[in-house]
Amino acid sequence: MTEKTKKNTPNNNLLNKLIEKKGCFGLQFRRDIRYERQNHPAYYRWKAQFIIVSNKNDEKNIKKIKNILNCGKIYSTENNIRYIVQKIDNLHNIVLPFLEKQNLSEKKKKELNIWIKAVKIIYQYKGKNLTKWKKKDFQNLLKLSQLIEKKRNKSLRKRKWMLMAESIAKTL
Repeated sequence: MTEKTKKNTPNNNLLNKLIEKKGCFGLQFRRDIRYERQNHPAYYRWKAQFIIVSNKNDEKNIKKIKNILNCGKIYSTENNIRYIVQKIDNLHNIVLPFLEKQNLSEKKKKELNIWIKAVKIIYQYKGKNLTKWKKKDFQNLLKLSQLIEKKRNKSLRKRKWMLMAESIAKTL
C-alpha cells in the first residue's frame, strides 16, 4: 500500500460494508480480436478485476475508495455508479493488500482468498504468451474461476469464455 493509501483511510466500517455488499471479484478468460491488423488475429488472456457497483447514493463513498486506492476508474450512469480496477499491477500491488486488511464476512473472505490466488497467478505471467504458461497454473485458474462462480451462487451453466479456456488448456 502506498503512503497516500495509508493516509487516506477514513471510516473503515463504511468501506467494509460497501465492499461486503457491493464488491465483486471478477475473473474471466478473454478473447480479443485485433480488427485493425491484417488477418484479424485473436489474442487470449486472463483478466481479473475488482468492481463495486451501487446506486448513486453511494457515489461519495465510492469516490473515497478510489481516492484511498489511488487507482481504477469510476463510471456513472443516470442511476448507478461503478468503480473498477483492472490493471494487474494495481490489483496485485494496491488492491490485494488493501482488501486483505478489511474485516469482511467469512463468505466474502473465502471468495476474496480464491480471487487472490488467481490474481497472483495472472501477475506471475503478466505479459507472457499463454504458450509460455505452465499447464498446471492455467488449469488452476480454470478451477478458481469455477469456484468464484459457485460462491456467487451463479448458474453452473458454463460460460462461453470458460469453454474456450478449457479447450486452450488441452493444447498447453
